[in-house]
Amino acid sequence: MNKPRYTYLSYNQIAMKIDTLVPSIREEGYSALVVIVRGGSFPGTHLSIRTGLPLYYLVYHKKKKVPYVSWIGEPAPKGKILLVEDMAGAGKTLTSCHDFLVQSNYDVETFVIFQDSLSRTKPDFCCFTSEIPGETFLLPWEKTKLNPTYDTMDKRERFVDHELEFTVWNLNCFIEQIEVNGFVKRSITPKSLIEEQDVLLGEGRDYELDYQELIRKEKIENRLYLFGVHEEALQKEKSALGQALALGSELLVMGCSRYVENDVERLVLLNSCFPHLEVLWWNNGNPIALTTASVS
Repeated sequence: MNKPRYTYLSYNQIAMKIDTLVPSIREEGYSALVVIVRGGSFPGTHLSIRTGLPLYYLVYHKKKKVPYVSWIGEPAPKGKILLVEDMAGAGKTLTSCHDFLVQSNYDVETFVIFQDSLSRTKPDFCCFTSEIPGETFLLPWEKTKLNPTYDTMDKRERFVDHELEFTVWNLNCFIEQIEVNGFVKRSITPKSLIEEQDVLLGEGRDYELDYQELIRKEKIENRLYLFGVHEEALQKEKSALGQALALGSELLVMGCSRYVENDVERLVLLNSCFPHLEVLWWNNGNPIALTTASVS
């Protein structure tokens, strides 16, 4: 089966779309929100704040030989409730939780962030929809699906998101700019921020010895990734956009979750072209997260 074509949704996009549905949800007279963890946690919390409805939690134990649904904490009081999940998928999570509540004598309607052509059910409230076969949405808390390792993992292991996330640090972060065209080579990146699975990116094989010397000097053991694709792109494509596209494409293949460097223009272009990628400007030791938005 081919990998899905993802449309990335940001936290802001999801929150703003939920806000447009809040008036209709208030009119329904729900007594509570029931969240399916983990996926329903973000939309459920946002809905609770916007509607004032109390939150209750369900978990679907799909890893068990015989899957089942149970409450986390106290059950919701009987009445009309809105069941909240991140997506109406091809699996049984939403349908199983819905059936569990109906069998417990609740009046149940459903809310999801998205549905696609593989969805088993049609929710009462849905933020985003696609009927195109092979197209689906990528949520902010699911970016690890882009890691090539994700497809090779047993489905029961895919909840260990932290093991799939890693940061790529451009080695320019170790160089402090002292003038417009002057640089001094010294570490300004606290080694405590670099995790074991992170990657150090060096741009161009001509500088490999300098990079290796810098890594030895700073006693950093992370692997060095020499970006040959970007080096070739620099020779063929002189524009900043072309360079950013080449770099972003390579980071996407690597499954990078977060990218850090000190070139602001390239970071803005990266974030614009690859919205799933979290980018940080390493401003002489002061990390600043960047986000972009289209302006019409």
